[in-house]
Amino acid sequence: MQDWEEQRELFPTRQKAVEKPPSRPRIRPNIFARIARTSAGNPALVLITAMFLVAAAMSFAAFNLTFDFKSPIEISTDDASQKTNNQLTREFPEAAQLIIVRVSAEKAEPAKSAAKSVAAELEKDKANIAHAFIPGIGQYYDRFAIYYIDVAAIEARVQHVTQLNPLFQALAVSPNLSGLSALIGEVATAVQNGRSPQGLEQLFLQISQSVRGQAEGKPKPVDWRAIAGLKIDNATTDWVVIVEPQTGKLTQARLTVERILVNALQAQPALKMTAEYPPDSLSNDAGSMGRQVVVASALAILLFNLLMGFGLQQLRMIVFVIVPVLSATIMGLVAASLVVAHADRMVMTLFLAVLLPVSAAAICMAGALTKSRLKSISGISFIMLAAQETGFLVLTICAIATALWLSWFHVAVESLSSLAVIFTFAVLAGLATICSVLPSLAVMQTQAGPNPSPRSSSDALSIQWRSLRPILAILLVAASLFCVVFFSSLHFSGNAASDVTRGLQFITTDEKAATKLADDLKSVPEVGTVRWMGTFMPDDMPGKQKALQGLAGALVLSGAAGAAGPHDLVANLQNMETGLRVIADAAGTDEGLRNSANELRRSLAVLTNTTTAIEPTAVELENLIFSGFADLPKEANDMAALSAPQASDLPPVFRKLFVSDNGKWRIEVLPKRIITPAAFIAATGKTGSTPLGPLVKAQAELTALQSMLTRPLAMGLGVSLLMALAYLRRVFDWLIVVLATLLPLPLFAGFAVTTDTAIEPLALPALVMAITASLIMALLTVVRKRYPHTSLLAIFMPLGLVLAIILPLQLLQIRELDAFSRALLVFLPCVALINATVVQQLCAWTIGGMGSGPRKPPRRITSKPVEDLSDDVF
Repeated sequence: MQDWEEQRELFPTRQKAVEKPPSRPRIRPNIFARIARTSAGNPALVLITAMFLVAAAMSFAAFNLTFDFKSPIEISTDDASQKTNNQLTREFPEAAQLIIVRVSAEKAEPAKSAAKSVAAELEKDKANIAHAFIPGIGQYYDRFAIYYIDVAAIEARVQHVTQLNPLFQALAVSPNLSGLSALIGEVATAVQNGRSPQGLEQLFLQISQSVRGQAEGKPKPVDWRAIAGLKIDNATTDWVVIVEPQTGKLTQARLTVERILVNALQAQPALKMTAEYPPDSLSNDAGSMGRQVVVASALAILLFNLLMGFGLQQLRMIVFVIVPVLSATIMGLVAASLVVAHADRMVMTLFLAVLLPVSAAAICMAGALTKSRLKSISGISFIMLAAQETGFLVLTICAIATALWLSWFHVAVESLSSLAVIFTFAVLAGLATICSVLPSLAVMQTQAGPNPSPRSSSDALSIQWRSLRPILAILLVAASLFCVVFFSSLHFSGNAASDVTRGLQFITTDEKAATKLADDLKSVPEVGTVRWMGTFMPDDMPGKQKALQGLAGALVLSGAAGAAGPHDLVANLQNMETGLRVIADAAGTDEGLRNSANELRRSLAVLTNTTTAIEPTAVELENLIFSGFADLPKEANDMAALSAPQASDLPPVFRKLFVSDNGKWRIEVLPKRIITPAAFIAATGKTGSTPLGPLVKAQAELTALQSMLTRPLAMGLGVSLLMALAYLRRVFDWLIVVLATLLPLPLFAGFAVTTDTAIEPLALPALVMAITASLIMALLTVVRKRYPHTSLLAIFMPLGLVLAIILPLQLLQIRELDAFSRALLVFLPCVALINATVVQQLCAWTIGGMGSGPRKPPRRITSKPVEDLSDDVF
């Protein structure tokens, strides 16, 4: 009788009272009440099955899902753009995979030495690096370097060689230590007489280095070509190391470069080293963000739990929300392991995407279970009642979210399409958990107590808020309508926005076409540097060859070579020291000659104080000083007849970067100043040639990104709003939902334009999540008019949970998720503000205050007698 009385109170009939007890009322339970009755009737079986499925799903995802947080988001472009970019990759695959290392120092020699050291270390890693070479160093440069200076400099060097001929003639008479000692004595006499012979500064410095090297056990021969001026030294302080990775080893090569640069900088902090990597090299490496992810996850979990505990206040409610969210996330990871090869940055936004609708649906069901339980209904009737009341609302929430995501299935962003499929599977799993597992958990819970009485201070704050809300609502609507004008000014950013520093690429059929195109590009005002094979070939060859012909016969050496003997070493060193002192102390000696004489004196002092083996030292020192001296005339004559360099003379590793095996020529163009990629592409396009490269690919991606937004956005909004209308069945309530969904979009557009924020691919999931949150929150707020017991805190709880997770990610500045988190931090506050003011105020106006006064009790409707629910009848 007690159960029957409870059921009669809930669902009274229109039958008149009779003498005998009336028959049990019959109602039509919907599908959700039936599922709840089945689940609550077998709670142990449902929970064990759910735990088994979740454990199996976790194991499957752990063993099959891989992560790739650093690879760029793939955006499909039109066929023409793909074809032109594939041409560059097909003809010059090495050029797209190069790693450029720049080494700088305050002085030329340390910079050159550091660059050579870095290249040598990179060459050791043959497994990952094919070649590491330095333009300006090598056999080609040693042979043809004279052609890379202008004609005037060549003529000056030819004149220098002619002036040094008497000096070389004097050394040729006796090319040994005794002859060198006699030469220094003659120079000392000349200096005392007021004459200063030419070319001695470089000679003394070269001999000083050989003497010091002999004393230190590091032999260094004298470079007679440098003394004669026949050798060109690159005195730049900025060097470039071009690194070509092995095929398929781009990421590993990048890691090797990073390790070697770190070691080099630790050894020489004064150096400046930077590296430019292709975008593809950033994939498959989550190690750099591992520690940040751990810290951010810990902070997010802490804030999440604090918010859940503060907002829901009951352990049962917290469990009811966490269980569906975890179930949906785990099943989403299982779907990700089946749909995508790697879970990239966009796919890993799954947790936050699922959290919004699933937590909102779970809170609705949990609130209905708590409300029904407080009525002290026995058996599982309270569970069926909760499912009967909120089942279609939960289904509508999940269906709206799924429709919004599935509308992006056929967009150009492959990761977003995959995420839409994964999200659908995850939401279905969350819906199944809410409909089956939550009733099983509810029936196993102990009887709930009464709700805590609200504090009086909250009532006072509520009254003040209701007085301010109309003004704020009107201002927000006005601001949103004003911001509509900003939609046309939105701009987008792709994966390779910074690739403007790597320039544009052009491909021509042959050398003649490449020469013409290079000249045309140089005439474009926006173009700063044009690099192609012709850039690395010397110009004005006829004039330079004519100047070099002056070296023919400029050096004629005659004399007899012979060692002075070990017994003369000490005496020769003493004679050289005496002559050098005279040269250094003479008043007419120029500063350069004085410094070089003192440097040689110091080296001789070091050798005298350290040597003990006189005979071997004399022989080795004479070999170091005079080896190659007799070859000077031949080298001068060979340089006079030096042929012009050809492209085939360049190192093969370097040549194939600009000339393909098919005979195609590549031209690289860099901007003169900071310029937008679109403007740079348009400027170079005036030449009539098609630009290629990562920058062009990025612009094609941006075009595809910009053109694809309207259709899926309109489709998703249209379908989801129709679902909301089908549930609400009141046009005015539905218009409130429509207004609440659309108002945040202009506010975001205004913020993006005024702060010059570009819309990146990773911001698209944030946009879908924000629209989902706006629609669901507005729907729940409107539904609250019919069920005033619904807490506003429960409506805003899913939004707060997302913010609790996003804030730690933003504070730690994890660049892999920076665009996503920044977009959410703009979207979600706009959504919350609109729902807290405009939607609340519209709902208050339609019901005369929404909780400010007493209401008539709802009319009770007699259920149609269609099914007997036995002992668990409502």
